Amino acid sequence: MTRSYALGHADEELARLEHQAAMLAPATGLILRQAGIAPGMRVLDLGTGTGDVARLVADLVGPTGAVVGLDRSPDALVAAERLSADVPNISFVEGDVAMWRDGEFDAVVGRLVLVHTTDPTAVLRHHAGALRPGGVAVAMEFDMTGARTVPPTPVAAQARDWICGAIERAGMDPGLGARLGAVFGGAGLGEPTMVGVQGYHPAGDVNGPLVLAGVLRAMLPLVVATGTATAEQVDVGTVRERVERELAEAGAVFVPPTLVGAWARRR
Repeated sequence: MTRSYALGHADEELARLEHQAAMLAPATGLILRQAGIAPGMRVLDLGTGTGDVARLVADLVGPTGAVVGLDRSPDALVAAERLSADVPNISFVEGDVAMWRDGEFDAVVGRLVLVHTTDPTAVLRHHAGALRPGGVAVAMEFDMTGARTVPPTPVAAQARDWICGAIERAGMDPGLGARLGAVFGGAGLGEPTMVGVQGYHPAGDVNGPLVLAGVLRAMLPLVVATGTATAEQVDVGTVRERVERELAEAGAVFVPPTLVGAWARRR
Protein backbone atom coordinates (compact mmCIF):
# COMPACT_ATOMS: atom_id res chain seq x y z
CA MET A 1 0.00 0.00 0.00
CA THR A 2 0.96 3.67 -0.16
CA ARG A 3 2.11 5.66 2.84
CA SER A 4 0.65 9.09 3.38
CA TYR A 5 2.78 11.51 1.37
CA ALA A 6 5.45 12.42 3.92
CA LEU A 7 5.44 16.14 3.13
CA GLY A 8 1.67 16.71 2.95
CA HIS A 9 -0.20 18.84 0.43
CA ALA A 10 -0.62 22.21 2.15
CA ASP A 11 -0.52 25.29 -0.09
CA GLU A 12 3.14 25.95 0.78
CA GLU A 13 4.10 22.38 -0.11
CA LEU A 14 2.15 22.50 -3.38
CA ALA A 15 4.03 25.69 -4.29
CA ARG A 16 7.34 23.97 -3.48
CA LEU A 17 6.35 21.02 -5.65
CA GLU A 18 5.55 23.33 -8.56
CA HIS A 19 9.00 24.96 -8.25
CA GLN A 20 10.64 21.53 -8.04
CA ALA A 21 8.65 20.40 -11.09
CA ALA A 22 9.94 23.31 -13.15
CA MET A 23 13.52 22.42 -12.23
CA LEU A 24 13.03 18.73 -13.03
CA ALA A 25 11.11 19.23 -16.27
CA PRO A 26 14.12 19.06 -18.66
CA ALA A 27 15.47 15.86 -17.06
CA THR A 28 12.01 14.32 -16.90
CA GLY A 29 11.30 15.06 -20.55
CA LEU A 30 14.65 13.57 -21.55
CA ILE A 31 13.92 10.33 -19.69
CA LEU A 32 10.38 10.07 -21.06
CA ARG A 33 11.58 10.50 -24.64
CA GLN A 34 14.41 8.00 -24.19
CA ALA A 35 11.91 5.51 -22.75
CA GLY A 36 9.80 5.74 -25.89
CA ILE A 37 6.77 7.77 -24.84
CA ALA A 38 5.32 8.65 -28.24
CA PRO A 39 2.25 9.99 -30.06
CA GLY A 40 -0.96 8.03 -29.70
CA MET A 41 -0.11 6.27 -26.45
CA ARG A 42 -2.49 5.86 -23.51
CA VAL A 43 -0.37 6.56 -20.42
CA LEU A 44 -0.97 6.27 -16.67
CA ASP A 45 0.92 8.76 -14.46
CA LEU A 46 1.28 7.39 -10.93
CA GLY A 47 1.29 9.85 -8.03
CA THR A 48 0.56 12.69 -10.42
CA GLY A 49 0.50 15.37 -7.71
CA THR A 50 -0.10 18.72 -9.38
CA GLY A 51 0.09 17.06 -12.81
CA ASP A 52 3.42 18.35 -14.11
CA VAL A 53 4.62 14.95 -15.36
CA ALA A 54 1.18 14.27 -16.84
CA ARG A 55 1.41 17.52 -18.80
CA LEU A 56 4.86 16.60 -20.14
CA VAL A 57 3.49 13.21 -21.19
CA ALA A 58 0.41 14.81 -22.76
CA ASP A 59 2.67 16.89 -24.98
CA LEU A 60 4.58 13.78 -26.07
CA VAL A 61 1.52 11.63 -26.81
CA GLY A 62 -0.26 14.46 -28.63
CA PRO A 63 -3.94 14.82 -29.46
CA THR A 64 -4.28 11.18 -30.49
CA GLY A 65 -3.00 10.00 -27.11
CA ALA A 66 -4.39 10.23 -23.59
CA VAL A 67 -3.01 10.58 -20.07
CA VAL A 68 -4.63 9.52 -16.81
CA GLY A 69 -3.13 11.13 -13.70
CA LEU A 70 -3.63 9.12 -10.49
CA ASP A 71 -3.19 10.51 -6.98
CA ARG A 72 -4.69 9.90 -3.56
CA SER A 73 -4.72 13.58 -2.51
CA PRO A 74 -7.86 15.59 -3.36
CA ASP A 75 -5.97 18.85 -2.74
CA ALA A 76 -3.23 17.91 -5.21
CA LEU A 77 -5.82 16.89 -7.80
CA VAL A 78 -7.66 20.21 -7.47
CA ALA A 79 -4.36 21.95 -8.27
CA ALA A 80 -3.70 19.51 -11.12
CA GLU A 81 -7.10 20.17 -12.67
CA ARG A 82 -6.55 23.93 -12.44
CA LEU A 83 -3.06 23.82 -13.95
CA SER A 84 -4.15 21.43 -16.72
CA ALA A 85 -7.40 23.16 -17.68
CA ASP A 86 -6.15 23.89 -21.21
CA VAL A 87 -4.78 20.36 -21.83
CA PRO A 88 -7.65 18.33 -23.32
CA ASN A 89 -5.99 14.92 -23.38
CA ILE A 90 -5.48 14.64 -19.58
CA SER A 91 -7.93 13.30 -17.02
CA PHE A 92 -7.35 12.88 -13.30
CA VAL A 93 -8.62 10.27 -10.88
CA GLU A 94 -8.36 9.85 -7.11
CA GLY A 95 -7.00 6.53 -5.90
CA ASP A 96 -4.18 4.61 -4.23
CA VAL A 97 -1.32 3.76 -6.59
CA ALA A 98 -0.91 0.40 -4.85
CA MET A 99 -4.43 -0.78 -5.69
CA TRP A 100 -6.06 1.27 -8.49
CA ARG A 101 -6.44 -0.24 -11.95
CA ASP A 102 -8.68 0.64 -14.89
CA GLY A 103 -8.04 -1.01 -18.24
CA GLU A 104 -4.85 -1.36 -20.25
CA PHE A 105 -2.16 1.24 -20.92
CA ASP A 106 0.65 1.57 -23.42
CA ALA A 107 2.84 3.04 -20.69
CA VAL A 108 2.85 3.63 -16.96
CA VAL A 109 5.12 6.34 -15.57
CA GLY A 110 5.89 7.62 -12.10
CA ARG A 111 8.29 10.23 -10.76
CA LEU A 112 9.18 10.35 -7.06
CA VAL A 113 6.25 8.11 -6.15
CA LEU A 114 7.65 4.63 -5.44
CA VAL A 115 9.69 6.00 -2.54
CA HIS A 116 6.40 6.80 -0.78
CA THR A 117 5.09 3.22 -1.03
CA THR A 118 5.67 0.45 1.49
CA ASP A 119 6.60 -2.02 -1.28
CA PRO A 120 7.86 -0.36 -4.49
CA THR A 121 8.33 -3.72 -6.20
CA ALA A 122 4.73 -4.79 -5.55
CA VAL A 123 3.39 -1.46 -6.83
CA LEU A 124 5.40 -1.70 -10.04
CA ARG A 125 4.38 -5.34 -10.51
CA HIS A 126 0.71 -4.38 -10.07
CA HIS A 127 0.85 -1.77 -12.83
CA ALA A 128 3.10 -3.82 -15.11
CA GLY A 129 0.19 -6.25 -15.23
CA ALA A 130 -1.97 -3.52 -16.80
CA LEU A 131 0.48 -2.85 -19.62
CA ARG A 132 -0.34 -4.02 -23.10
CA PRO A 133 2.23 -6.47 -24.51
CA GLY A 134 5.27 -4.38 -25.38
CA GLY A 135 4.10 -1.55 -23.15
CA VAL A 136 6.71 0.35 -21.17
CA ALA A 137 7.05 1.03 -17.45
CA VAL A 138 9.04 4.14 -16.52
CA ALA A 139 10.14 5.05 -12.99
CA MET A 140 12.08 8.12 -11.90
CA GLU A 141 13.46 8.35 -8.36
CA PHE A 142 16.16 10.32 -6.59
CA ASP A 143 19.43 8.91 -5.40
CA MET A 144 19.76 11.38 -2.54
CA THR A 145 22.91 9.86 -1.10
CA GLY A 146 25.20 11.69 -3.52
CA ALA A 147 23.84 15.19 -2.89
CA ARG A 148 26.75 17.39 -1.86
CA THR A 149 28.68 20.57 -2.41
CA VAL A 150 32.07 20.83 -4.11
CA PRO A 151 34.09 21.59 -2.07
CA PRO A 152 32.21 20.21 0.96
CA THR A 153 30.42 22.74 3.17
CA PRO A 154 29.09 21.89 6.64
CA VAL A 155 25.59 23.40 6.71
CA ALA A 156 24.56 21.86 3.39
CA ALA A 157 26.05 18.51 4.39
CA GLN A 158 24.19 18.53 7.70
CA ALA A 159 20.91 19.44 5.98
CA ARG A 160 21.36 16.54 3.55
CA ASP A 161 22.13 14.14 6.40
CA TRP A 162 19.01 15.22 8.31
CA ILE A 163 16.84 14.75 5.21
CA CYS A 164 18.27 11.33 4.33
CA GLY A 165 18.25 10.24 7.97
CA ALA A 166 14.59 11.15 8.46
CA ILE A 167 13.60 9.41 5.22
CA GLU A 168 15.45 6.26 6.25
CA ARG A 169 14.06 6.26 9.80
CA ALA A 170 10.55 6.61 8.35
CA GLY A 171 11.08 3.34 6.46
CA MET A 172 11.79 4.85 3.05
CA ASP A 173 14.92 4.57 0.91
CA PRO A 174 16.87 7.77 0.16
CA GLY A 175 18.93 5.86 -2.41
CA LEU A 176 16.00 4.19 -4.18
CA GLY A 177 16.95 5.64 -7.56
CA ALA A 178 20.19 3.68 -7.59
CA ARG A 179 18.32 0.48 -6.77
CA LEU A 180 15.57 0.66 -9.38
CA GLY A 181 17.15 -2.24 -11.25
CA ALA A 182 16.26 -4.60 -8.41
CA VAL A 183 12.73 -3.15 -8.23
CA PHE A 184 12.14 -3.79 -11.94
CA GLY A 185 13.60 -7.28 -11.70
CA GLY A 186 11.38 -8.14 -8.75
CA ALA A 187 8.36 -6.80 -10.63
CA GLY A 188 8.95 -9.27 -13.46
CA LEU A 189 10.10 -6.63 -15.94
CA GLY A 190 13.65 -7.88 -16.27
CA GLU A 191 16.70 -5.65 -16.34
CA PRO A 192 15.75 -2.05 -17.14
CA THR A 193 17.66 0.59 -19.01
CA MET A 194 18.83 3.11 -16.41
CA VAL A 195 20.20 6.63 -16.71
CA GLY A 196 21.03 9.30 -14.16
CA VAL A 197 20.52 13.00 -14.83
CA GLN A 198 22.64 15.24 -12.62
CA GLY A 199 22.14 18.95 -12.04
CA TYR A 200 24.74 21.46 -10.86
CA HIS A 201 24.22 24.87 -9.25
CA PRO A 202 27.30 27.13 -9.18
CA ALA A 203 27.94 29.55 -6.34
CA GLY A 204 25.53 32.44 -6.74
CA ASP A 205 22.72 30.27 -8.14
CA VAL A 206 19.97 30.70 -5.55
CA ASN A 207 18.09 27.58 -6.68
CA GLY A 208 20.40 25.19 -4.84
CA PRO A 209 19.98 26.73 -1.37
CA LEU A 210 16.31 27.45 -2.09
CA VAL A 211 15.53 23.82 -2.90
CA LEU A 212 17.57 22.40 -0.03
CA ALA A 213 16.00 24.74 2.52
CA GLY A 214 12.53 24.15 1.09
CA VAL A 215 12.80 20.37 1.35
CA LEU A 216 14.15 20.60 4.89
CA ARG A 217 11.35 22.97 5.90
CA ALA A 218 8.72 20.64 4.43
CA MET A 219 10.33 17.65 6.13
CA LEU A 220 10.84 19.29 9.52
CA PRO A 221 7.88 17.49 11.16
CA LEU A 222 9.28 14.15 9.95
CA VAL A 223 12.82 15.08 11.01
CA VAL A 224 11.55 15.83 14.53
CA ALA A 225 9.09 12.91 14.72
CA THR A 226 11.77 10.37 13.78
CA GLY A 227 14.22 11.76 16.32
CA THR A 228 16.68 12.71 13.60
CA ALA A 229 17.10 16.25 14.97
CA THR A 230 15.21 18.81 17.03
CA ALA A 231 13.60 21.91 15.57
CA GLU A 232 16.12 23.99 17.51
CA GLN A 233 19.04 22.11 15.98
CA VAL A 234 17.68 22.54 12.47
CA ASP A 235 16.76 26.24 12.88
CA VAL A 236 14.96 25.94 9.56
CA GLY A 237 14.27 29.66 9.17
CA THR A 238 17.98 30.38 8.70
CA VAL A 239 19.03 27.37 6.60
CA ARG A 240 18.75 29.04 3.21
CA GLU A 241 20.74 32.09 4.30
CA ARG A 242 23.44 29.98 5.96
CA VAL A 243 23.81 27.70 2.92
CA GLU A 244 23.96 30.67 0.54
CA ARG A 245 26.64 32.29 2.69
CA GLU A 246 28.85 29.23 2.98
CA LEU A 247 28.58 28.46 -0.75
CA ALA A 248 29.57 32.03 -1.59
CA GLU A 249 32.50 32.00 0.84
CA ALA A 250 33.79 28.66 -0.48
CA GLY A 251 32.95 29.31 -4.14
CA ALA A 252 31.19 25.95 -3.92
CA VAL A 253 28.95 24.18 -6.42
CA PHE A 254 25.74 22.65 -5.07
CA VAL A 255 25.15 19.15 -6.49
CA PRO A 256 21.52 18.09 -5.91
CA PRO A 257 20.27 14.48 -5.78
CA THR A 258 20.61 12.53 -9.02
CA LEU A 259 17.32 11.88 -10.81
CA VAL A 260 17.55 8.26 -11.94
CA GLY A 261 15.26 7.04 -14.71
CA ALA A 262 14.63 3.36 -15.39
CA TRP A 263 12.41 1.75 -17.99
CA ALA A 264 11.60 -1.68 -19.38
CA ARG A 265 8.96 -3.18 -21.66
CA ARG A 266 6.48 -5.87 -20.76
CA ARG A 267 7.50 -9.08 -22.46
